[in-house]
Amino acid sequence: MFALTDASIAKESTPAPEKDVYLENFFANLEETWYNGIQWTPDDDEATINSGFHWSGPVKIAVLDTGVDLEHEDFTKSARRRTKIGRKRARRLPEKTQRERIKAVRNFVGEPGEENDVTDEFGHGTHIAGLIMSIAPRAELYVAKVSTGKELSEAQETGKAPSTTNKRKSRRPVEEAIRWAIEQNVNIINLSLGFSQLGSYELNLALDDAVASGIIVFAAAANHGNNNAIAWPARSPNLAICVSSSDKFHKLSWFAPQPSPEFPMFVAPGEDVWSQWPTNLGGGFRKMSGTSVSTPIAVGMAAIILGFLNMTNEWDPQVKETWLGRIHEREIRRTRGMRKLLAHLCRDRNGVKILSPYLMWEDNHGIGDEPLQALNLIARPFKSMKG
Repeated sequence: MFALTDASIAKESTPAPEKDVYLENFFANLEETWYNGIQWTPDDDEATINSGFHWSGPVKIAVLDTGVDLEHEDFTKSARRRTKIGRKRARRLPEKTQRERIKAVRNFVGEPGEENDVTDEFGHGTHIAGLIMSIAPRAELYVAKVSTGKELSEAQETGKAPSTTNKRKSRRPVEEAIRWAIEQNVNIINLSLGFSQLGSYELNLALDDAVASGIIVFAAAANHGNNNAIAWPARSPNLAICVSSSDKFHKLSWFAPQPSPEFPMFVAPGEDVWSQWPTNLGGGFRKMSGTSVSTPIAVGMAAIILGFLNMTNEWDPQVKETWLGRIHEREIRRTRGMRKLLAHLCRDRNGVKILSPYLMWEDNHGIGDEPLQALNLIARPFKSMKG
């Protein structure tokens, strides 16, 4: 799996993330977008039934990776806030601990009886899960362990196929995890991984079914530069949104592949990004680089947009219908529609779509923006464009 096992990982942990001016500024701006622009309240954490809203409650995200450290000390707290407005609002509108926001887990690579053991033996999955919870304050996670990470790294080093027991030879962990995510009714799937070749017929069908079920799929582009093609499914626009990495100057990272003219490539910070690291591997926080790191950042930003649309305290169904309409909103909640919206909100640089931390407020990110103005901006590409 590209992106998952070829990410660059720091060798030592630290008790807390070290500050990087560029990254701190990016995440602080993204945090202010949530707390200043989106008027979310605890009432919106409850899914509204028979109220005229088709979509409500927290955004549900499936993370298919190497598992997660459920006992990490930092997960006993709510996600760290970087800004004064973030800390103030988080105190006034209490947020759940990160552990409480991990709603379900499943192991798809373990032996029988280990289905609920998602111990992260590699670190990648814990890092990704922590990033998403930090960016999208009230999103909920569904974690699927689809790799130990170690067996793939060993295979890359030795050139031999990963060893499997007889009980696991017939397993198709990514496909099974996608099916599980569909059953959990998630809104987004994070694939910080990819394959050099097209996936199996069954895996293609699983992704097809996820997209048809209204699930938005994000996938990493891989970290091998132009030595090979963009990883699959990131290079299949019918199945996923392609995410790559940028440096602090918003240029493609040195390890990122060049964009394809056949589909848009979105970029988010992906160099030396700090997040939680499993206790059994040193604990604390470590920095990691790769398109697998950029992917959860893009996912978190999409979750903020869906969280905004899920609000029920700012407008009644008729007002929302007038400004956006259920048909357009349904489209936004699918892979193709979210791609169109993000492309509309992005700055384009030589075919690369640069994700802005201001999202709908890119041109007007002052405090107190009217939510309906942002709703109108969201609707614009769907009302003025065909296809």
